[in-house]
Amino acid sequence: MEECRQRVAAALWSAPAAADGPRRLRLRPRAPRVSPCSPAVRRAAPGCRVEPAPLLADVVERVVGDAEIVVHATAATMSAAMGGGGGRADWLQVLARRLHRGMAVLDMVYTPAWTELLGAAKAAGATAVSGLSMLVFQGARSFQVWTGRPAPLDVMRQAVGLTAVGELKS
Repeated sequence: MEECRQRVAAALWSAPAAADGPRRLRLRPRAPRVSPCSPAVRRAAPGCRVEPAPLLADVVERVVGDAEIVVHATAATMSAAMGGGGGRADWLQVLARRLHRGMAVLDMVYTPAWTELLGAAKAAGATAVSGLSMLVFQGARSFQVWTGRPAPLDVMRQAVGLTAVGELKS
């Protein structure tokens, strides 16, 4: 549950409307059950309407079109060789088709660094954010906790192949 709380807090903090917090957050757990993150989200953003629902193709079809931010946090886009789904889930195909300009898409997966979902986001004109950015900031927080000093973010980004603004180097 602590991991869930941290993921939710990071997603809410990085949202464009972070100063006011999100108005609505739709949670789509991988299994067709109510998200265990729902209580953590309600505590992190008390003014936010939390709408948990199963991660199914028809649900994704209905709700993604008006989203401003999509945070993908399953192994579905991870390569099959690494234990993931290789990006072939039916709901993921629907998600890729519903992405649009003005949307931000974070795929928390960092193996591979660039997923088909991120490629679909970029092709749709959305901002595509690799999970490597999340990895860098997780490491930066750990560095700060252990050393008491600010993390060398530029060095850390460069070490994982990101530019100074967090984009993948070509």
